[in-house]
Amino acid sequence: MPKSKAAILVLNTLAEVQEAVRRIAAAITRRTALGAEKDEKIAKVRETYADALADYDKEIKSGRPPIERWALRNLDLFAGRRSLELTHGTIGFRLHPPTVVNLRDGEQASDFSHALDALQSAPKAARDRFLRVKVEPDLNAIREEILAGGPQADFLKAIGLGLAQDEQFYIEPKADSAPPAP
Repeated sequence: MPKSKAAILVLNTLAEVQEAVRRIAAAITRRTALGAEKDEKIAKVRETYADALADYDKEIKSGRPPIERWALRNLDLFAGRRSLELTHGTIGFRLHPPTVVNLRDGEQASDFSHALDALQSAPKAARDRFLRVKVEPDLNAIREEILAGGPQADFLKAIGLGLAQDEQFYIEPKADSAPPAP
């Protein structure tokens, strides 16, 4: 469907601008009311289905463990495969991509601080290969230095860094100031 060009409206008087802002305020009021009505209806629909969906969720969650236990007891039926096709679906075991885990003290843990300490004191080749260091400009410090006119401000400007500040036009209608237009 081809897009039609919107007519360009030119406002010439303050009264015309006042009327345009009134129309926007009225549209915002109507949109807010319609959005509230929609949210209320959605909330009622969610409430209507919540109990039934919760019951299905419980049934699904409670049905999974016995099937998994059965599969673990009957691995011979998988015959070297990772899945078993059944009449109403497929059951099986999925491999996830390998992840690095902390096996310290024979248990998996999410704290890598001991490994980080060991890697930081490892030979340079290991540090270079297994440690990641991200270097990036500190934009907050640069902005503060330039704004303050600090001793490094000229250097920062010389290397091509500076400040830019955008300005954006806005309309902030008073939502209660105009009755909704029909």
